[in-house]
Amino acid sequence: MPKKILILSFSGIGNSLMAVPFINCLKERVNHEQIDILCLNKAIAEAFVLTLGPVRTIILPRGIFHGLATLLELRREKYDVCITLFPSNRWQFDLIAFLSGAKKRVTHTYQADRFSAFLQNVKIPAESDLHDVDQNLRLLSAFDINYGGCYCDFTYHLREADQKFSQDFIAANKIDKSFIVGIHPGAGSDYGNQGWQGKGKRWSEENFAALCNRLIQEKDAAIILFGGKNELELKNKIKSQVVRTEKVFLAHTLSLAHAAALMAKCNLFISNDSGLMHLAAFMDLPVVGIFGPTNHSRTAPAGKRSFYIRAKADCSPCLRYPFHSTRSKLDCKEGLKCFSWVTVDDVMQFLKQKELV
Repeated sequence: MPKKILILSFSGIGNSLMAVPFINCLKERVNHEQIDILCLNKAIAEAFVLTLGPVRTIILPRGIFHGLATLLELRREKYDVCITLFPSNRWQFDLIAFLSGAKKRVTHTYQADRFSAFLQNVKIPAESDLHDVDQNLRLLSAFDINYGGCYCDFTYHLREADQKFSQDFIAANKIDKSFIVGIHPGAGSDYGNQGWQGKGKRWSEENFAALCNRLIQEKDAAIILFGGKNELELKNKIKSQVVRTEKVFLAHTLSLAHAAALMAKCNLFISNDSGLMHLAAFMDLPVVGIFGPTNHSRTAPAGKRSFYIRAKADCSPCLRYPFHSTRSKLDCKEGLKCFSWVTVDDVMQFLKQKELV
């Protein structure tokens, strides 16, 4: 059995969270001395610490020089195994796995596979009808482990300071006795960044504002708008369109742990397909994800009390990565008309049907 294992996590927060059940199973079922996780950025590293507890995370720095220096340090660790988490249909991931120096390098293969897959030597076929959680769990077969029944319960680890942040927020805004609805209207990127695919994963700000108005009118709800500092403009635009602005609060969280602690206070969480949606789902909150161009069969919220509502447009979903493309980008030619198939009335009716409001 391997002594040292390196895990590569180079997608977003949501994709990383959907690998946590696999990592928990790996820790429980594979005899090891050390598991390290190489992450794309600080936010992903924080997501793993929040959900796995004490774990060694290493952030791959930007730039060729600093990146190579980090990889040279990793080679000195002499890893037995390197595992690339799903989705992994990028040549850069294969190269990093090869440069890690690990003897056993585990990845997925796809229908439209990248030219560099030969750099890996243990390949698990990805299946397009599986959820990302299951795609990652299938990697256990590389260790001759049947992943059936391996869906570990998800836990999260909050510090006293995180819990105090949420308590202070609720008390300061006098909303502790309200029906609290958390909403994430963003998708993990700068609101003004027109080029990143997260821009195409957003239900419109007008729809979110109208939904806030309905929830306040019908449930006297307190609305907490979540999102990173780069989504502040989006949150302010939504609040400005709400009739009773005193019922809408902006969550200026400085860390994922702060966001999790405040999300735990919510009676309901509504979100686009985003990392916060997955975090809320695994925290066992009642969650409704709103899906347009992305694939619900891959990334629907996977919690026990999770639901999703999706566009019924013929062109949806249109994100071809990773099964049919090596480019992780939405190439919508229809102006995201799929989201027009999901109305505020649809969402309110769905919430009532599921007895969430």
